[in-house]
Amino acid sequence: LERGESKINENDEKTNYLAANFYAAYETTVGKHYFKVMAGYNYENSLLKSRYVQRDGLINNKLPDFSLTNGLNFTLRGGGNEWRTLGGFFRVNYNFDERYLFEVNGRYDGTSKFPQSQQWGFFPSASAGWRVSREKFWNIPYKAVSDLKLRASYGTLGNGNISPYKFLETMSVSQLPLVINGIRPDYTQQPNVIPNGLTWEKATTLNLGIDLALLENRLTFTGDWYTRKTKDMFTDGLPLPSVFGATEPKGNYADLDTKGWELSVGYRNKTNGAKPFSYDVRFVLSDNKSVITRFNNPLGLINTYYKGMQIGDIWGFVNDGYFKDQQEIDNRGIDQSFIRVSAANKILPGDIKFKDLNGDKKINEGAGSLSDPGDRTVIGNSLPRYQYGFTGNMEWNNFFVSFFVQGIAKRDFWPGADNSLFWGPYNRPYSWQPQEVMDNIWSEENPDAYFPRLRGYTALNSRAELQVVQSKYLQNAAYIRLKNITLGYNLPASLLSKAGIANARIYASGQNLWTWSPMYRHMKTMDP
Repeated sequence: LERGESKINENDEKTNYLAANFYAAYETTVGKHYFKVMAGYNYENSLLKSRYVQRDGLINNKLPDFSLTNGLNFTLRGGGNEWRTLGGFFRVNYNFDERYLFEVNGRYDGTSKFPQSQQWGFFPSASAGWRVSREKFWNIPYKAVSDLKLRASYGTLGNGNISPYKFLETMSVSQLPLVINGIRPDYTQQPNVIPNGLTWEKATTLNLGIDLALLENRLTFTGDWYTRKTKDMFTDGLPLPSVFGATEPKGNYADLDTKGWELSVGYRNKTNGAKPFSYDVRFVLSDNKSVITRFNNPLGLINTYYKGMQIGDIWGFVNDGYFKDQQEIDNRGIDQSFIRVSAANKILPGDIKFKDLNGDKKINEGAGSLSDPGDRTVIGNSLPRYQYGFTGNMEWNNFFVSFFVQGIAKRDFWPGADNSLFWGPYNRPYSWQPQEVMDNIWSEENPDAYFPRLRGYTALNSRAELQVVQSKYLQNAAYIRLKNITLGYNLPASLLSKAGIANARIYASGQNLWTWSPMYRHMKTMDP
């Protein structure tokens, strides 16, 4: 370094990962009865080792090497972690005449990431299918209904994907930033607070589905409905007061219910003739929402999980336009000083009005609980809803085209504090100033502008006018995007064969060529 500290450091990390899977399968058919049995064993071990080396007193900044340092301050740290999983699994399949299909699965898994008394878990599942169109009573023509299958499944999966030592008190050794007698003394801190027990997170799912094919399998439909109950979710505990003196531990503190559905519709066909035109298109759509059903939150605090909470909910204030003039400011009769507009906190025309939802003539956050949220309410949800995709493939006379369109039909996004791309000069007046913002600032000549009176740092400072979450600037982040399109030509086989080439094609492909979102209405610099 030319100025400041002169030092060199190096950080190395190495992971040795070993995975072994052994399994055997046996299948047989007796008449119309088909059987298959599979059993296996799974083992994984991961060992991470890290090393950090630092020394000051770099003699030549243009030749950074430890052999060219002469400082007295050394730092040498090691560390890492290790975890291991072990388990057995099995699967049994039975099929009678392609009409009745059954499957039973089971896993018995253990992991070193949990205490010995809670390391193991058994996770079974079963599924069944009934191909109705194979029954003797089925008399619908094949050209009309080609296939009909009903499906159902029920089972539990375990999740142990956490860092290795969450159930142990861990301590680290560091060096003080000051030098005493030529050295930097070591120090440690009290160990982290650990949860009272830690074990597998378990997700139990019931799924009902249907597979339908029409018009000689040209038109296909697949639909699924499911409900999933997640028990012992691994999450943060209830926020504790600062006098607790440590970060609240993570543990199996919550339960979650998820309900959702998925559907897929496809159509494929091919015309007759010397140069047939073939095409295959498919549309998929899915949605789900999740609700907390258990969490220890007796005060009903809304800054964490609470029973009945829909995952992704956004709490915020509700906008009520701008103050038009000083008379309206003087006569409104609602104390809005909790939300600050400047250091002097003097409201002026063009500042934002917020609705007094609880009718107490004050705009504030109340106790931050379900029983007293102040003037905040649920104004949106950040999770993607109604995810969809549309794919297509077409071929004619050796020409081909394929495309994939993907999108989200519903999602809310709060820009957040310190988002200079969105807020521009409202964030830091000396920084980014997008044209879309500068053209939409309130003034007496432009009273219906999207942004309020221009005040620096109101999208940065705590409790400032644009820092608090609010309904007006909650963005609709739904979008549709052309993810991929490919156009090409398959060179004729008659020409290629003379050169000893089996096949060749010329094509052009593009990724993310077009995107539209209502969020762009106010901010073209952000990607939904």
